[in-house]
Amino acid sequence: MARDLNLLHPSIKQKAEELIAACAKKGLKIGIAETWRSQTEQDTLYAQGRTKPGSIVTNAKYPQSQHCWGTAFDFYRNDGKGAYVDTDGFFTKVGKIGQEIGLEWGGAWTSLVDKPHFQLAGNEWNWKTLQTKHVTPERFKTAWIGYQAEQKEASKPVITKDITDLVDKIAKIITINDRKGLEQSYAELRCDNPKYYNSMTGMAEKLLALDKILSTHPALSLIDRITSNISIMDVPTASAALAARDNKPDWWVIKKLLDSANK
Repeated sequence: MARDLNLLHPSIKQKAEELIAACAKKGLKIGIAETWRSQTEQDTLYAQGRTKPGSIVTNAKYPQSQHCWGTAFDFYRNDGKGAYVDTDGFFTKVGKIGQEIGLEWGGAWTSLVDKPHFQLAGNEWNWKTLQTKHVTPERFKTAWIGYQAEQKEASKPVITKDITDLVDKIAKIITINDRKGLEQSYAELRCDNPKYYNSMTGMAEKLLALDKILSTHPALSLIDRITSNISIMDVPTASAALAARDNKPDWWVIKKLLDSANK
């Protein structure tokens, strides 16, 4: 029986991690009881209460359970009060949190209520839909692992012309000691946070427009000392006037210069 979240489809792995964190904030400590389920494990569960001793615990044959497709997980109570003790409504509390973040909760089912169970919601994740598209759970898993590998390869930081152009603009007004290092930093930033990278491009344009101000402003020596850490310009708006700098850091001065250019 697998408990590893890494065996789950990325979409539900992310939600499982989100659920664990959300529950912890409310004092509900949970653990993962099961994730991916093999054909042998599903066949064994289905046989229970039918051809083998015990009570019926599932109506799903292989591969009719979302566990077989890596799009479901089961949880347990992990606070030392008993893994499945629910006299205080613990599982209902967790179930509601899961529903709030978009998961389908087994506790809301009318047939074979399954309070410790969550799965991805929506018809696109229904086992019939997945089987029609991918035929077997193994092929489905291969497809998403292959997609992850492609995405990872595509997201590798690459120094392109737009980055070298950006550094060219910055170099006109700021001394750059490590050009290659700065270019690589921007390439990584574009992969990790495209929105912030775009804001940096805009900052470079603003600095170019400030050329005359920077060349005559007494804070010019501060600009000269800036090397490869351009991210210091992304800061909260300072409220005091430039003349009242006192012990304010360098980024504060630069921010005020940018503010003056926008007036």
